[in-house]
Amino acid sequence: MRPASPLTVALALVLAPACGDDKGASSDTAATESTAATQASAGSTGEGTGTTGAGADVTWYQDVRPIIASHCWTCHSQEGALSFSLEEYSAAQAWSPLMVEKIEGSEATPYYMPPFFARESASCTPALPWRDDPRLDAAEIETIRAWVDGGAAEGDPATAAEIPPWGPEVLSGDTVTTITSAGYSLAASVKEDQYRCFSLDPALAAKSWITGLQVDPGDPSVVHHVVLFSDPTGASAAKAAGEGSYSCFGGAGVPDSSVLYAWAPGGNPLEIPDGAGIPVEPGQRVVMQVHYHPTGEAATDKTGLSVRWSSQKPAREALMAIIGGVVAGQTNSSEWEDPPFLIPAGAKDHVETWRETLSVPFGDIRIWSIFPHMHLVGTSIEVTLEHQGAEACIAPLPKWDFDWQRTYVYDGTFNELPRVYDGDVMKVRCTYNNSLDNPVLAQALAVEGIDAPSDVGVGEDTLDEMCVAIVGIMY
Repeated sequence: MRPASPLTVALALVLAPACGDDKGASSDTAATESTAATQASAGSTGEGTGTTGAGADVTWYQDVRPIIASHCWTCHSQEGALSFSLEEYSAAQAWSPLMVEKIEGSEATPYYMPPFFARESASCTPALPWRDDPRLDAAEIETIRAWVDGGAAEGDPATAAEIPPWGPEVLSGDTVTTITSAGYSLAASVKEDQYRCFSLDPALAAKSWITGLQVDPGDPSVVHHVVLFSDPTGASAAKAAGEGSYSCFGGAGVPDSSVLYAWAPGGNPLEIPDGAGIPVEPGQRVVMQVHYHPTGEAATDKTGLSVRWSSQKPAREALMAIIGGVVAGQTNSSEWEDPPFLIPAGAKDHVETWRETLSVPFGDIRIWSIFPHMHLVGTSIEVTLEHQGAEACIAPLPKWDFDWQRTYVYDGTFNELPRVYDGDVMKVRCTYNNSLDNPVLAQALAVEGIDAPSDVGVGEDTLDEMCVAIVGIMY
């Protein structure tokens, strides 16, 4: 459900996709990685001391380990507990044939490592960089390429280069509170991914403002990603009663809900820009949607949420607004460039574009974050802003990966952030592959016992689609 007027209604805590309860989607990241590891190990050279090739003088302990520690250990370590560890030379050597491929981009999921998808494209490059961008620079990539080409030499542990500080940042401040979920258990027999929504009660006695958010995964081995939603009416409490959580997919499944934050392993806390905050009234709740990826072993998770509050009204309010199509009622909206929204069965490069003329009745309004969203048929998404005939890039995602969603935050001062003027046009351009050549879709259909794609419309279920950007604005 969305507000009656465009990015408007004075941009009041807009509300977004409320994707209903669903059977969920299944991914097979662990199986993919296991297969890749086998292939990598089979293709690696030597027994850990390869010394041939132009990059033979580039070694693990002297050159590569500090780079991997800085960019990868947040997830790929015993502490990170996601998938496999790259702390030891033997593991890194086994994976070395795939390192450059995954760092530079691959046609197979996961498409990129680190999983940061707001990557510049030929048609869309934002004017500002992204905060907490984990990508490697060109020199680091070249070092790893030389190491791989040279045989992935170990080097001398006795003279190992210093490891830079690494690990997730922690939300700090005197007013940080922690809310723990009711928890959820996965039996060893569970094979399909699970999407569970937990209703969290901030227990506010008076209106307050969120200035920071941090997801605290209880069992990182099974917590794939987390999306936080507002629940202005508190409806999630009844839905979660009994089991402590309820099945959900793309959204919270409650009225007038909006995305607050999306977290994936390796993601840092969400820091609302200085001097701004997201308002929350007493009685409102937060819905925490957790995507669980089973490992084949029994697990019990109690993921929590840390919130930094301000009881004083900040100089600026930060809000979330939805731009795009999320529900079936928008199928024939005139804001689609070519209505109705329909992705034909078998279409491999189908484009739908939402164009919304923005009503901005007051103030200096800036865009500080962007959360692009589609479902399983999507392959790329691009968000632009047109002002007086000139189009500026807001967010490019040349490869869309449903399993690695996050909120992208600009790294800039208030006056540097993109400004929105009355009458500007925001476009969300979504590309889809509704064929069995799309491995993510093919897998989801197989889980449902479906052997061929069908026409896809806009909607809230797993096999429906969306084309939407949840835009963080402040004024």
